[in-house]
Amino acid sequence: MTKIINRYCFLLLLLCCAGLFFFLVSCDLKLTDPDLTNAPSNLKIKKTDEGRIEITWTYHIPDHADSDTLYFVIGKKVGTGGWNDNFQNISTLYNTYLDNIPTNDSLVYAYKIKFYNKSTDESSPYSEVIAFMSSYCDPSDLMVEQKTQAQVEVSWKDHCVGEEGYYVDKKIGTGNWTTKYRTLIANATFFMDDVNLFEEVFYRVKAFIATTTSNSIENSIVPTFLAPSNLTLQKLDQNKIKLTWQDNSEGEIGFHIDKKIGGTDWIINYDIVDSNTISYIDNITEPCGTFYYRVNAYSGTFTSANSNEEKTNILLNLVGFVNTPGIAQDIITSGWYAYIPDNYAGLQIIYFGNPENPTIVHTMDDFEDRVLSADIGDDFLYVTSHCGSITKPGVISMVDISDPINPVVTDSSHTSGIPYDIEVVGDFAYVADGDNGLSIFFISGSAPHPVTNVSTGGHARSIYVDGTNAYIAQGLDGIAIFDITDPFNPTLSTIYATTGAKDIFVQNNYAFIANSEDGLLILDVSNPALPTYVAEVETDGFVTGVHVDNSYAYISDSEIGLITIDISSIINPFILGYYEMFTEPTSLTHFCSYALLIDNEGMKIVQVGP
Repeated sequence: MTKIINRYCFLLLLLCCAGLFFFLVSCDLKLTDPDLTNAPSNLKIKKTDEGRIEITWTYHIPDHADSDTLYFVIGKKVGTGGWNDNFQNISTLYNTYLDNIPTNDSLVYAYKIKFYNKSTDESSPYSEVIAFMSSYCDPSDLMVEQKTQAQVEVSWKDHCVGEEGYYVDKKIGTGNWTTKYRTLIANATFFMDDVNLFEEVFYRVKAFIATTTSNSIENSIVPTFLAPSNLTLQKLDQNKIKLTWQDNSEGEIGFHIDKKIGGTDWIINYDIVDSNTISYIDNITEPCGTFYYRVNAYSGTFTSANSNEEKTNILLNLVGFVNTPGIAQDIITSGWYAYIPDNYAGLQIIYFGNPENPTIVHTMDDFEDRVLSADIGDDFLYVTSHCGSITKPGVISMVDISDPINPVVTDSSHTSGIPYDIEVVGDFAYVADGDNGLSIFFISGSAPHPVTNVSTGGHARSIYVDGTNAYIAQGLDGIAIFDITDPFNPTLSTIYATTGAKDIFVQNNYAFIANSEDGLLILDVSNPALPTYVAEVETDGFVTGVHVDNSYAYISDSEIGLITIDISSIINPFILGYYEMFTEPTSLTHFCSYALLIDNEGMKIVQVGP
């Protein structure tokens, strides 16, 4: 009985002690905390204002927990720097944090959060990492470039600082995206991928850190045959151009050859050659021109990219040149002699019977001040110059050139304006006399005699006379057309507005106007009182002079050089070819197979025909 009582007392004592322990534990709130095996979850981050972001998360804390001893610890990492694991302590009364950071740069701002019990110095694991990435972190310039018939290179620009790496997604045709097709390291900017011919493949790329990603960029390619390369052109003669190229493809049926002449559009599939062919000869029918070519490989409807474009000139090459001491103003030829008014340096007489070696054979300095223009009638050269006098600013001089090497001034006469240009037809010389308009001189005697002068309504700079009409180019003041059937009484037929007429030439009732930055303008002047628009040819330069010979118009362009235009179809003229010049040609003429141009150096001879 005593043993039973003792056992009973012992058990009762144990129960009392256990109760007291439970009471003590229950009363010590510092020993009570959440499950420390769980980390904060559901992290979210967003921009609230310029320069401020907000982080929120979820974590269960019992109601009776002592908030004075429990904290959330925030770790932070900026760009490529290390983690600051104790960046900020936050009371467990809150599950949100505002941070002031730049929100418009390319740095990555990464965060992680854990729960911390100060009384026990125990922590939960860190949460997943979350980050703020502004649009400046987005990759850019995604390129997909075919390197072989079976491989492409995907490349982009990396703007992100502090990313963990890059995800690349891939899609073939209309199929579904394969997300995270490739995972690449930080600072990656390209990778190679295997592809199939003629099967469009899409790629998109984004930077990432943990579960946070930047915006993605996307591009695609249809892999095809590799383009031919190293296209070269060789002129076999004046009628044949040989093309050679490198074949980089496998399995093509053949090659397309595209061709372009001067300023025309490309002739697509101008000709076709068989597979594995690497050369072609083109027969040229034009007398001269600039010819462009490119080549691509094909199979059915599939083609490679084009090869490099190459061009070459048939003729349209510099034959010879001669520098003059002054600045050439005009050019006129008689036989193999060119006469060049050379401004303050007088008149230069050049023999170009050997076009490769033109030579100044005589310089005349018998003129007043600046020599501006010249034209030929019979055995005489009529030269205009500007003497600077207010009352009689211009002079027209008559020069006997029966012996071109020993020219002789026979007589002269004053003009009332500045005689920029002269045209001799029959017994009369017609002068574009600047602000003084049109001046006409009778020249059948021993000296030029003024006949009449009429206003042209503008600043007369260039003149062309066809025997019954005088056509005067006046820059912004347009074209003035005069009836000169009676040279003693010229009458104005009309003024046609232009944007900047610099020169004019008339052939077969068509007027060809060097119209400055608007190229070549063609008018039908069969009715001189009512000129009508026919066509225009833009040069993308500044046209200064024009000379027409049958089916071709030759123009000087101060920004380009010599331009040859096919006018065989007057309503559809087109640029046949270019001879590019780095000087500034201002005028030109045509003789035999050559165009003779004047520029700020002197005279250039360019071959334009066989």
